[in-house]
Amino acid sequence: MRQETYVNLWRGMARFRGESDVRTWVYRVALNSCVSFFRRNRRADAHTPLSALTDVADDGCNRN
Repeated sequence: MRQETYVNLWRGMARFRGESDVRTWVYRVALNSCVSFFRRNRRADAHTPLSALTDVADDGCNRN
């Protein structure tokens, strides 16, 4: 997921207008990359146990 975020940042650099701080823009690109990833990989009939959510958080979308 981290690599996908980097690719999205690279592809979007030309569209960055500079109207906001670059850190804000990077944050939104990363957030949208994570949301897109989860939308692509979810199943409507699947339920995720809470214990599995910690594994998802360690996949590179956390801010630490």
